[in-house]
Order: sequence, then structure tokens, then C-alpha cells
Amino acid sequence: MSRAGRVAELARAGGAMKAARERERWPRERMLAHQAEALDAIVRHAAERSPFHRSRFEAALGSARVDLEALPPLSKAALGEHLGDALCEPRLRNLDLRAHLVDREPLLGEYRVMASSGSTGTPSLYVYSRSDWRGLLAMFLRYCELCRIRPRLPRLRVAAIGAPSLASMTQRCAQSMDVGLHRVLPLSVTQPLSELVDALNAFRPGVLNAYASVAALLADEQLAGRLRIAPRAVSTSSELRTAEMTARIERAFGVRPFNLYATSEGLWGVDCEHHDGIHLFEDWCVVENVDRDGRPVPDGEPGARLFVTNLFNRTLPLIRFEVSDVVVIERGRCACGRTLPRLRAVEGRLQEVLHLPGAGGASVPVHPTQFSALSADPAVREFQVVRRGHGIVLRLALRPGAAPSAANAVAGKVAARLSALGVASPAVSAELVDEIERTPAGKLRLVLDEAEDRAQAPA
Repeated sequence: MSRAGRVAELARAGGAMKAARERERWPRERMLAHQAEALDAIVRHAAERSPFHRSRFEAALGSARVDLEALPPLSKAALGEHLGDALCEPRLRNLDLRAHLVDREPLLGEYRVMASSGSTGTPSLYVYSRSDWRGLLAMFLRYCELCRIRPRLPRLRVAAIGAPSLASMTQRCAQSMDVGLHRVLPLSVTQPLSELVDALNAFRPGVLNAYASVAALLADEQLAGRLRIAPRAVSTSSELRTAEMTARIERAFGVRPFNLYATSEGLWGVDCEHHDGIHLFEDWCVVENVDRDGRPVPDGEPGARLFVTNLFNRTLPLIRFEVSDVVVIERGRCACGRTLPRLRAVEGRLQEVLHLPGAGGASVPVHPTQFSALSADPAVREFQVVRRGHGIVLRLALRPGAAPSAANAVAGKVAARLSALGVASPAVSAELVDEIERTPAGKLRLVLDEAEDRAQAPA
């Protein structure tokens, strides 16, 4: 798309963002009415134009407004199996959409095709029309506004360290935003750390956005004196950020980092200047926090996954789509005045929760956050927790100068933590590596089960 086209697209998204700004402070009753109206419209649109959704929603449609909880959930596997019929644009149904993941120009002059990171299995495909895309850009602009990333003269220097492929949402958004408002340095999380440090030192960014694990590594480089930048704002995205990582980033750069929660499915949010939870943009996307059986979880308690309903994507409607994030959601007015629900905790993905044998015979769920203390260990640069057979293996990349014997001490601390949680005789060992292997999207998986990975691997 030409620069003029991107400018026009961004201007329309800016108008949508300004309209959304008012909704951030609506009372709950008004927000629910807004969601109900948008839900009714998107469900009826999907049933009219998509054979797959027509068969799913037929029983729930009548003259009355659609009831969200009366609609069936949609799994990632079901969407992949019926992707063609789930699309509301007939011209897309017989195309090989994966062949267009890295197209720089919109497919058929209109559609952007993206893939999820695939960090817990086969990546899903998502399709947005030009009109749909304005919704994502509007949320991106809301993120910028809350982080105080605004156009100015001289232009703000923004360093964006994201996914290596145009198939990702972060790269697609960066492409759309490249209209000259800021001086942007795009970097990839797969570049060697030394290259990132050299590039950042030369660029001197005023704003830094990176995957959480990369931001933590850069914080180490800053504290060691090899990185020498002074950003006035730092934000992280795409990965679980632990309290220990947050403290390290703040200590290194002297600013409290913002936490962007952004999914390809359309659920976005970011914390405000009070950093008291991530404000979810629920006027664009309805989110339900549910347990393993799909029942609603009370506010303030962790769920097992989310049901996400995108209210603006009319090309590939995602209605009660299952997202495996384990989170805690709370409601109530923030000190900033916003009434949007807040993510109080993001504990990882359901597939990353290890179920280990307990002392009393019952299974003990161990969330990724239980291993977050490893981030604060002075000997550990990066880590990954691997379930191998009946034991836990810690893949450890140690900091320069750390003694290899530190790995055994780290394993002992983790074993003690698991015992405190009720795990029976936890067997924890350490495996030293130069670096942790990342996913094709550049993400660092904190926890994985080797047996499940082998089962999901293509034959």
C-alpha cells in the first residue's frame, strides 16, 4: 500500500480512536448496552454470510437480541478445520491463505492475512479487511496514547523490537504506522543481542518496545554499561513479564515499563500511568474469563482460558473464540478514571501449566509464574522449564562470570519451591545452554512439556 494510502487509513483509525476515548469512562451499564448491540450485529452478519457460522448460530437467532452465553464456544482446532466456510468473503474461500502471509500488499487489494505465534501448537490464521484493520490500528493508537507516545517535533525516536516475519500482527501494525510520524528503528528479536545493543546505542531511542524477555536482556546490558540509552518510555509485549523482570527493567532504564497485551484475535489492552493492571479495550472485544469447563470465573480469581468475541472483524468473525491465557480480571474504576476491566495478573498459557503429582496423590497445577524467581537470580540470564518424563529440567543460560556450579543451587531452589506447593519429591535438574531456543516468531517459551511437543510435532 502506498504511503498516501497508509496515511488515509491511519487518519480514519485516529477518528475511531477518539470516539473510543470517551467509552473508556462509561458506566458499566452503558458499556454492556454497547457490547450487546455490537454483538447482535456481528453475529447476524456472520450467520448471513458464513456457512460455518450459520450452522452454529441458527438455533440462537430470533427476533430478540442475541444472548452471548447461548452461543457455542469456538476452538482453535474447529476454526482451522472450517476456515474456508468461516470466512464471510466468498472470494477468499478457495485461496491458499498461508501463501499470502508475507505479502506486502493487501490480498485482492483489501485483506491482510496473519498468523498467531504458534507458541503452543500450530499457528492459527486471521484475516482482516481494510475496514476491519482500522479497529486494530485504533487500539494501537490507544496504546500509544496511554504510553504517551505522541507525534512531536523533533520527531520521536522509537525502537521497536518485534517478530521477524511480516506474518505477525506486530510487523503488520508497524508497516501500517510507517507514515513518518516518528523516526522508527525496526529490529528483530532474532538478531544477536550484541547487534541490538549496537543499533540502539547508535539510534538513541526515546521510546523502546520489545518482547519482555528481550527487554530484560537489554536491561542487563544497560546495567553492565554496554547499552547506553535513556528512553523516556519503555513498553513490553508478546510474552509473560514477571515482577522480577519488571523490577530489572525499571532499575536499568529509570522508568516503569508499560505492559501491552495484544492478541491477533483482537483483544488488546495496556496499563495506564498508574500501572495498576492492564486496561482491556472491551468496547472492541468482549472477554469472558472461564474455568476448564467453560463456566464464568468470578472477578479476582484466575480462570483456565478466555472466550474472546471480536466486535469489529467482519471478514473472519471470532465469536467466543478460545484463547488459552490464564489471567485474573478485576472491574472497578481505576485512579485514572477509566472503567475498563483490568488484567491484574497474566499467569501464562493453559498449555504451560504443569500438572505434577502431589504429596497426597492429587495433581498440583504449577503455573509459569511460580518459576519467576529465576528471573531475579544473579547467575541466570535466561531460563526455560522443561518437563521431561517424571522430572523437571531447567535449561539455564548463565550470566557472564557466573560459576557453572550455580546451576545446582538454582535447581535446589526450584525443588524447594515445588515442595512448598505440595509437589511430591520433585526431581529437578539443570542443563546449561548458551542460549534458549525461540519459536519461529521469536518468542521465549518459559515452560514446555517435551512429551506434548513431540505429540504435536508434524509427522
